Amino acid sequence: MGRLRDALAKLGSAQMRSKSQTAWETAARCAMLAQEAYDQEEREYYVRLRDAWTTLAKRCEDFNITDVAEK
Repeated sequence: MGRLRDALAKLGSAQMRSKSQTAWETAARCAMLAQEAYDQEEREYYVRLRDAWTTLAKRCEDFNITDVAEK
């Protein structure tokens, strides 16, 4: 969860990010939403999303691909 915490700390930064960093930040958002969920079904949904984004982030780490999409 350390990387999720780091990604969460960087949310909102204006620098260009890699695909991996974007995925870590999205996983961090899903983790926050899971903690804030009102019921178990919603919590489980966000935990599954967090896990999927974490898997993607790990797979993208070996590639240095800039995320050019603007928010």
